[in-house]
Order: sequence, then structure tokens, then C-alpha cells
Amino acid sequence: MQDVTMPRRLLSSIALGIAMILAGCGGPRTGEKIVPATRPAEDLSHRTPTSAPTESSYALGPAPADLRTVDWARVPLPGDFCGVPQLLRLGDSGIEAESRTMGVVSIGRSGEVEYGDIDGDKRPEAVVGLGCTNGGGTASGQLGFAMVVVGAVRGQLTTLGTITPQYTPDSQSHIPLLGEVEFKKGEVAVHESWYRPSDSTCCPSGKAVTVWSYDAGRLTPGAPRVVA
Repeated sequence: MQDVTMPRRLLSSIALGIAMILAGCGGPRTGEKIVPATRPAEDLSHRTPTSAPTESSYALGPAPADLRTVDWARVPLPGDFCGVPQLLRLGDSGIEAESRTMGVVSIGRSGEVEYGDIDGDKRPEAVVGLGCTNGGGTASGQLGFAMVVVGAVRGQLTTLGTITPQYTPDSQSHIPLLGEVEFKKGEVAVHESWYRPSDSTCCPSGKAVTVWSYDAGRLTPGAPRVVA
């Protein structure tokens, strides 16, 4: 995919923050409490080595022949990137959940779902973007962004790993964002945008790329490469 000054998923990440800001206007919401989805007991049967899911994988439900037909608003996704141990059904507008490290957080999907063949079986895997905030209604309340990679393993939708920003300099003024992804057999390259101390929250000027390798059911990040 061609790199541009402001990638589509970067715009979507910023848009997620703006949407949460608008939702927070007028004070905290006191709507119906949403209970996170629990991890199905049968997931344990999928914790086997080599080409099957790793210990950190989750079985999410039956997999259709084509993952592009999945309604991701109804699929439970892991919130561990934001300290939430449960699987969460995020719906169309996100939910609130209890983080083990940050208290009550708001988690929602970010950007469009991307599809590409990572394991070389000629069937696409899905990359679902997620964002987490403290619900305070400002951009400074953004706590993290991630991409959950989901594939079909023995007829089950199964998480293959969670991608998070890898270039996180101590000098940054805001959490880094995730941008475009590029698929190849056995790997996925992820564009990251990071903030220099003088950057405003709208416009990160730093850019990096991390290549995540996929082997034996596991995604592993390489060293991030700064490109700007």
C-alpha cells in the first residue's frame, strides 16, 4: 500500500478520539452498564502447539468460509492491550470496561477492517483496529491503539496475535498511532505514527514501520524502523 502523509487508518484513529470527545460532552454518561463477554470454555481445546493457536490465542466462534462476511460488531475481541482481561463485544459504538491497570476505560473499533493472506493458505486473515481511552473526552485521554489479527483455525475464528506500536520514544508528547498495513506471506508490515515533543495531538510528524513475522501460530515483532 502506498504511504501517504496521513494514512487512512491514522485518520480513523484520530476520528475515534474525536468521536469519544463528542460523546463525552455534557459530563460522564450514566447509561446501562455493559458486561464484557467472557471467554468460552471450549477455547481451551484450541491451545495446542505448532500451527494451532498459541497460549495467548482465543477462539471467538465459528468461522465462515470468507472472513469478509463477518459482522465484527458482534465478535468478541480481546481487550488485553488496554489491561482488560475479558473478551469484549464492542458493537458499533464501543463499550466501557474495567482495566486492571487504568480503571474504567472506553474501548471501540478504529478504522476499517483490513484483509490479507498472512499464513499463505490463500485465504485472507483479518486485522481489526481497536482504540482505548479513559473516557474523559479529550485527545490526551487516549490510552492506546492496537490491531487484533484474526484467522480461521480448524473452523474457528481465532486470534493470531495483537499488534501494538513498537516505536515509543520517551520524548513523545502523545501515544503513538497505528496506520496502514501491508501483507506478505509470513509477515505483516505496520506503519506507525509517533509524536515529537512539539507535535500537537492532531498531527504526529514521526513515522516508523515494524514488520511482524508469522510462524507456527505466533506473530512476533521485529525491530521498528524509523522512516521520518
